[in-house]
Order: sequence, then C-alpha cells, then structure tokens
Amino acid sequence: LSATAVNGDTWDEKLREGLKNGRFQGIFASPEMCLQHKGFRRFLSTKLRDVCAIIVDEAHCISQWGGDFREAYAKLKDLRTFVPPEIPVLATSATLCPSSLKDVKSCLGLDLNTGFHLNLGNDRPNIT
Repeated sequence: LSATAVNGDTWDEKLREGLKNGRFQGIFASPEMCLQHKGFRRFLSTKLRDVCAIIVDEAHCISQWGGDFREAYAKLKDLRTFVPPEIPVLATSATLCPSSLKDVKSCLGLDLNTGFHLNLGNDRPNIT
C-alpha cells in the first residue's frame, strides 16, 4: 500500500491530484489538517478513490492532548461527519494504555464489537 503524509507543508495541487487519482491508499494527517484545513477537509468529504483508511497515529494524544493543548484531538469524532462511511478510521499508538483506549474509543466512536482491536503489548524495557 502506498501512503502519504498530508500537512501544511506537503498540501499542494500535485498532492491533491495524486490523492484524487488514487495514487495513495493511506493518508497520514494531523487532526488540525483534517478538521481545520478547508481544502483538505473538502477533499476528504468527496468519494475517496482507492483510499483504504484514514489513520490517526499517536492516538494516545486524544487523551493526553485533547484538552487545552491541541483541541483538535478531542474533536476527531467529527471526521465521521464528512468522511465517507465506507472509509475506516484507524487509531494507532505504541503507548496506548487501557484508560487512554477508553477515551479513544469514545472520541472516535469506535465499537470494538464490530471493529478490530490488536494489542501487541507495550512492555518496552528500553523506555524508563
């Protein structure tokens, strides 16, 4: 699968055309880009040809930063109001503790009864 990062530095006509033409199947974008950038948000609300997922990386930040620091993390649930319903939203994190997982599920409207949850553990002895 080919993927691309979409942010204020990379968003331009060439990237928009590449996304529109199905060059990328995965999109890595910040919450601010998805929710506040009018051009990218408009793009996300169209039929996303060949995009297999919207990926929210560092999903633990929803719980840690979703308050005053980066408010857009707390508003990620709004993705579902304009992203086509057939495009899944994936939440990834290497350091998601159980209490943060609860926040992520709530914020993104994830139902683990109909969704998929993979936990490879976060026992990382190299982190103190």
